Amino acid sequence: SKAAILTVLAMLGAVSLSVLTNTTTLAQAESDSKTIYPCIANNIRLYILLAKDGYSSAFNKLVACNSKAIPYLVQALESKDENIRIISTAALGEIDSNAAALPYLTKSLKDNSKEVRIIAAHALGNIGKDAVPALITALKNENDDVRNSAVDALGKIGKDAIPALITALKYGNFYVIRGAADALGQIGIKEKDRVGQLSKIFLDKNEN
Repeated sequence: SKAAILTVLAMLGAVSLSVLTNTTTLAQAESDSKTIYPCIANNIRLYILLAKDGYSSAFNKLVACNSKAIPYLVQALESKDENIRIISTAALGEIDSNAAALPYLTKSLKDNSKEVRIIAAHALGNIGKDAVPALITALKNENDDVRNSAVDALGKIGKDAIPALITALKYGNFYVIRGAADALGQIGIKEKDRVGQLSKIFLDKNEN
């Protein structure tokens, strides 16, 4: 979503762009924000760099490249530049073919950067039920913000996350239990009856 894109870009702040092209080229590429250039390697790499520098239109163009951008985004996840990894993780979660990004976003949950892990959890929420196991694991993260992002993502997935969340209540550690309960609370707004029923089953088993 545009709001998610702007949130990510706002996190980047003012970052100096690597000297891989001249400023005239950068200005020209950004000035024509409505033009989508062919999704070839050089353009995709330029979009990543421009998006890293805070240009939202470049991020939009990157996402519009869809599956063609995935190999370059995956490669960018190995960058030493934290902001490159943040923008690449966010883009992987926004493209239409984001199911193909699942293993890479899951790996990003272990990134050294807290910000990358937060964005990865958010991005996994766009994938749906296939991302639930990775997000349950993310509830164990030592960082509060990462855990909260995982909770929000599970809440966004909704009813497909309920069985795993119920299981997490029984087998998880303290953070997982708290996160699962919070996510179930979010889902309960829309799936109140089902959550109540499954929670009752869980409680009944504990009493026996």
